[in-house]
Parts: sequence; structure tokens; C-alpha cells
Amino acid sequence: MAGGEPVFSGASATAGPGTWLAVTGPSGAGKSTLLAVLLGFLPVATGRAAVTGTAAWCPQEAHLFDSTLRGNLMLGVPAAKPLPGNSNSRDGGAPAAGDAGLEAALAAVGLSALVSRLPAGLDTRIGPGGSFLSGGERQRLAVARTLLTGPRLSCSTSPRLIWTHSRDGKCWQTSAPA
Repeated sequence: MAGGEPVFSGASATAGPGTWLAVTGPSGAGKSTLLAVLLGFLPVATGRAAVTGTAAWCPQEAHLFDSTLRGNLMLGVPAAKPLPGNSNSRDGGAPAAGDAGLEAALAAVGLSALVSRLPAGLDTRIGPGGSFLSGGERQRLAVARTLLTGPRLSCSTSPRLIWTHSRDGKCWQTSAPA
């Protein structure tokens, strides 16, 4: 809290490519505050916090829009980063994200079977806040959207969802710890 007691002090950590860094502690210990500082949402009171490369955050309760699977996924696609499978344009020549890229992100989070069962596939509406999906499906869709941003650093405050990234930058996997 601004002007209040320090949430943490003397913290120091480094995580390189292909490594994990877990910040653990009881509720209220400052884990989410630390993440907010690292991502630039809060200022550093003293010292410094640095993240090199691009970072993406998938909050525990990520917002999903009353749109389609495709519409929610497209929010994660940077405008200058066309996805594999592009074969057409939209909106005056801007590249459209190809289904192959969207489907790869969905496969990485274990939603391929769900999409294949839906009559409209990627164009299925998910309801307000993703209400037509289960809680786990909503979280996985949010993670897939985050993966589409192409981050070098992936952050989550959810202890039940862990992401791994291969060294070649092509393979994402999600798992829930036991």
C-alpha cells in the first residue's frame, strides 16, 4: 500500500530461460504485489525490479468476453504478429489470425477435444464471462490467450496452474500440481 509498511524487503531472485521461479507464502504475504511490481503495475519503493523481454500475466480470474472462442483468443494476438495458417485479410488488409495458430494454443492447454465437439468450433459463443464454459475451461482459454501473446516470461497468481515452455519456443504444456 502506498505510504504504508513495506510489503517485502531484501528480495532478490533471478530466473533464466527454461527455469522456474516460485514465490510462495501465506495469503497476504505480498506474492501478487511482487508480481504487480515486476510487471510495472506498481512502482518500486526502493531498489529495482527488472524483467527483460516480453512478459504476460494470466490472472487467476481472467476476464472472458461475451463473444466467441475465436474472439477471445484474438485479444492475445499482437497486431504485428500474424499466426501460422493466415491465408486471408480482414478489416482493410490487416492479416487475419489463422485457425492453425489458434488451434495450437488451444491444444497446448488441453481444449482441443472441447472445440472439436462444438458445432461452430472456434466460432462458438461462450456467454458473458465465459458462462457457457466450466471454470477449468475458462482458465485454460485465458491461458491459451496469454500464450498467443508470445511472452518470454509467463506469470500467474494461480497455484493450481503451472505452465512450461520448451527450449525451442514451440511447445507449451499446462499441468495442475497434485
